[in-house]
Amino acid sequence: MKRKEWLKNKLKEVSILCNIVACVIMYSSYEPELEVWPEDNTAFPNVLNAFLTKSPMERRNFFIE
Repeated sequence: MKRKEWLKNKLKEVSILCNIVACVIMYSSYEPELEVWPEDNTAFPNVLNAFLTKSPMERRNFFIE
């Protein structure tokens, strides 16, 4: 899938350039499995926990920071 690879590549570039921890969960109606990036799953629990510990007001700005 070209689009998935492009998205993963751009996310990797942004996370390096901006010095941030990032992750993505991809779902396709054509494939039965969810795909998570990074593949070693190190970022996902950290990003999710950081998001869930924020108040609803802080969550609105979480993706802008």
